[in-house]
Amino acid sequence: MTELVLTEKFSVASDFAKALGVAKKGDGCFRNDRFIITWAVGHLVELYEPEDYDENLKKWRIETLPVIPEKFRYKPIKKTFQQFKIIKSLLKEKQIERVIIATDAGREGEVIARTILLESGFADKDRIFRFWTSQALVPDVVRKTMNELKPLSHYDRLWRAGYYRQVADWLVGMNCTRMVTLRLHGDLFSVGRVQTAVLALVVDRKHERDRFVPETYWIIKVLFSNDKGRWTGYWFRSGTGAKDEGSGDDSKSVHVLKKKEDLEATLQILGQSSSGVVKSVKKEKKKEPPPLLFSLTDLQQEANRRFGFSAQKTLTIAQSLYQDKKCLSYPRTDSRVLGTQNLDMVQVIIGKLEEAYPDLMNGVDTAKISLSNKRVFNDAKLTDHHALIPFKPVPQGCSRDEQSVFNLVLTRFAASFYPDCEFENTHVVTVLANETFQTGGRVILVPGWRAVYQEQTQQRTGKPSEDKTGRSSDYSESGTDKPGHKPKKTGDQTVVELIPPLVPGDPATSEKITPEEKQTTPPPDYNDSLLLKDMTNPGRYVEEEEIKKLYRGDVGIGTQATRAQIIETLIKRQYIERSGKKLMPTEKGVFLVDMLRKCPATSVLTSPEETARWEMSLNRIALGESIGNSPGETTDRTFLAGIKNFVARAVNELKLARLEVKNFTLDAPASAVIGNCPACGQPVRENRKGFSCPDRSCKFVIWKKIAGKLITPGMASNLVKFKKSGPFKGFVSREKKKFSASLVLHKQDGEWKVSFDFGNGQSAKAKPSVQLSPPRLSLDQLSPPQLSEQTSSGYKPSVPAKPLCPLCGGHIIEGKKGYGCSNWRPEHGNCRFVIWMEIMGRRLTAKNIETLAAGKATPFYVLKDQQGNKFKAKLKMVPLDKNIAGLQSRQAYAIEVTPRNICDLPSGQCHIMCIR
Repeated sequence: MTELVLTEKFSVASDFAKALGVAKKGDGCFRNDRFIITWAVGHLVELYEPEDYDENLKKWRIETLPVIPEKFRYKPIKKTFQQFKIIKSLLKEKQIERVIIATDAGREGEVIARTILLESGFADKDRIFRFWTSQALVPDVVRKTMNELKPLSHYDRLWRAGYYRQVADWLVGMNCTRMVTLRLHGDLFSVGRVQTAVLALVVDRKHERDRFVPETYWIIKVLFSNDKGRWTGYWFRSGTGAKDEGSGDDSKSVHVLKKKEDLEATLQILGQSSSGVVKSVKKEKKKEPPPLLFSLTDLQQEANRRFGFSAQKTLTIAQSLYQDKKCLSYPRTDSRVLGTQNLDMVQVIIGKLEEAYPDLMNGVDTAKISLSNKRVFNDAKLTDHHALIPFKPVPQGCSRDEQSVFNLVLTRFAASFYPDCEFENTHVVTVLANETFQTGGRVILVPGWRAVYQEQTQQRTGKPSEDKTGRSSDYSESGTDKPGHKPKKTGDQTVVELIPPLVPGDPATSEKITPEEKQTTPPPDYNDSLLLKDMTNPGRYVEEEEIKKLYRGDVGIGTQATRAQIIETLIKRQYIERSGKKLMPTEKGVFLVDMLRKCPATSVLTSPEETARWEMSLNRIALGESIGNSPGETTDRTFLAGIKNFVARAVNELKLARLEVKNFTLDAPASAVIGNCPACGQPVRENRKGFSCPDRSCKFVIWKKIAGKLITPGMASNLVKFKKSGPFKGFVSREKKKFSASLVLHKQDGEWKVSFDFGNGQSAKAKPSVQLSPPRLSLDQLSPPQLSEQTSSGYKPSVPAKPLCPLCGGHIIEGKKGYGCSNWRPEHGNCRFVIWMEIMGRRLTAKNIETLAAGKATPFYVLKDQQGNKFKAKLKMVPLDKNIAGLQSRQAYAIEVTPRNICDLPSGQCHIMCIR
């Protein structure tokens, strides 16, 4: 029996191959007689574009909207078509008896697998099974879960929820984006079912702050003393008078004075006497349980508060710790608990962590490693994946950022099994001239889990924490105060160094009366942490009680897996921008939200309520619930009908609405200056098609695409500053031949032009001659010289002996620690390519570098892994997917280590980046 395993990424396929003993690597797969293991590259298929249904829909026209296909279809994505073809051909092999879906265990992973199978024409559901786990894919977990496969039908509801989410986003995004862009003119206005609601939160926060008018208020504090000591009391007055005025517990008590005349009158009364009395002293012992385990959003918020990491950066790091380092559980989870079935796993994990982190784990209360601990083990609150937890000590070689994120998860995991924090709250009410003053404080009796965070704070700062309440900055609840209200005074703010052992009836002498003038503050600007919090629970922005209850549950704006990407998408589309840690709306983002709110239909896209209703419907589809009034009416049909109806109404309203038109092509937030225009001296900035100055009368421009090659801001900056940039590889002539050349900026006929410089004294038509400077070839001239052919004079240009850099075409030269590109200087291109001189214990020779630069594999060499184990492997330089490499638009190369036995090396060590 041969089984085909479909994973989401190459690295996951490598994990399966290692676990299942599949050593042979074929074309786009690993295979032996028992298993064929292949991989997707994220989504391999996508929904049709409108023009795929009808060619006339390619051009954006108002009269063709709305576009609502009767049946939605998928097509392969061009850039990953080769891998799709491989998977499709593997599915057709006759010996395949079972297909095992092993994409990420979640809604998105289900969509990736199902759409690939759908477009491949493989419909035999009886032969398809699902691999599902939240644990790191170490060999034992892979083998164990392979024996616990479930029929595909168990996950049909999840697939339907993912499908209808995808279709709804397509309908809303495609139609509203086209209509808004056509009506507003001048620039692309992307509109989305979820992204627009998030943008509205950021825009509304800006409006709140802009409209906010600070109010002045006063507080009064008095320093009291007697023979037992000193204490500070803060003035308050009961709001109702119905309760004991001295209790200080009335929720309607007033703690501030808003009128200056009231302040002066109160101070005058207080000045008439210096003798007071302690009216009441209350002491209350309490316990505080440990914090819940991390969900992804909780981790993103904490990493943003602690380290300033963006949500996307935290997700990327957590994914690497799960996928490559195998020391963290599946990160895209919204659970804060574990399942009861995880008890044995936790006991094993704690055993591993005790050896590596004895100081941290010694305080664990073994009695809490029990199913009776419902804060940790709770099936009722468990979703698709359990909470984020460590699986083993973090391996050596992790980056500092990876170590930081891992430590957050490790500490929270350990703290969850520590004893409760026990403390005593003290509340003293002192009376002076019939006015009441409260003093509050907290004394830690048993630190419990808070000792973990206090110790870490001391280790980081080198001194004990100054927080007398025991509240650590490492464990804090982010929140915002409503505008126009004074921030509620916490125990941290009212605590004193020491409260004397006071009892009711003790005398109190007023030593100093201090009035303090303060002002109310607006809600803070959003950062990643605060925005994630409001995306997770935006209930305070809605009025409908049912929706408020929904938001207090598991539904928010977006999902754990998509919230970081939503923020990054808004930044990419220039709707919001980062200013330090702050997330601020741009003028374009504010304009879009204001325009959408002019129509009743499209205004719901800016509302958290409607987004919540849609998410609620998708959740019901995933759960198989019915919300229709008739027995045959299903949730998915009702949901899709509602989306289609909404799109039709929104498009019709936008067609007729009177909207302001504003051109953001020039008014968009300015991009970074790459240099000064050589023609007029104004700053040159990036725009959609090139790099130019803002003066329309100036004709200077560097186009973003020259001879088929994308020109980056760095390349353009060097060209403007130094009049030369490169050499670079990847240009394509009119004859479709690739060539390398530098770009030069020179003045010709009174205008600045960009030309090629081949650096060999030859242009396409020029004959060789002795020149002090190489000739230049204008971009509108013929194709570059072919170095392998003789010119008309019989001269054959010499081929450089040194290997060429694959990124820019420069020479690879030897340095102190490696072989790098000769164009490393900023004025020559700032190329960061490098092959390190020593790889896994093997010192590379110049001959090795020539072999690698040529894209050839070396012979098998004896190398060492991170644990010092020796193994044989060959080296080869290969291009990497730029998204996998995390370099966005930059091409990336790596040295691929291919061991003779695939089990000899973890997948995370198989690629060594060729970039500084």
